[in-house]
Amino acid sequence: YSGDGAPVAGASVTLVDAATGQPAQVFGEDGVSSFPSTVVTGSTVTDGGGKIYVFPPGDYRFPFVRAGTYRLLVQPPAPYTVPSTSTPADLAGLRRPDGQPFAIAAG
Repeated sequence: YSGDGAPVAGASVTLVDAATGQPAQVFGEDGVSSFPSTVVTGSTVTDGGGKIYVFPPGDYRFPFVRAGTYRLLVQPPAPYTVPSTSTPADLAGLRRPDGQPFAIAAG
């Protein structure tokens, strides 16, 4: 999210298998079709079975992966940075689009 809590489209998010350091094997909602291990927030993705997933600005997801340990690699669009340069106190007053507060945790 941006400095004012608004969703940010255009961030590249990769799911990585922590054990191998390689991109994770991801599956679509059917649990079988291939799904990309890198998606872009606010984009449209089609899985290997032809199902289309439309992500609103700031949103992404990886439907299914095998049990394991994973990490996220995030490449934000300019001028955003990862990790955030804001403190938890800076972020405490921000609200999600539905008006609820964000859950702020060390990442």
